[in-house]
Amino acid sequence: WKDPSDSTVTDDNDYDINNGQPDGSGTQSAVLTIKADKLKKDFASQTSFTYKCSVKSALYTNSPQSSEVNVVAKVLTLGVTAVNKRTAHWHSCYDILYCN
Repeated sequence: WKDPSDSTVTDDNDYDINNGQPDGSGTQSAVLTIKADKLKKDFASQTSFTYKCSVKSALYTNSPQSSEVNVVAKVLTLGVTAVNKRTAHWHSCYDILYCN
């Protein structure tokens, strides 16, 4: 995965990455989860943003990596939910970014 600034994404405080495993039909999905704090910090004023995905087969390890695919996420809502008088949690609703 590459972020909108073309930097490689790592599994860290901003993201969770699941490279997946091939299913019975040979399909393998790579899923990128963008955490709420990252969305709040970088995308609160945007209606959409684009990441790039390129995958390498876990089933056919000698095959080359795929070319990059643009994956566009549309921000549906981004706001704060009050949990109690002392706590507020950012929540988000956005299209899941995946490629296979």
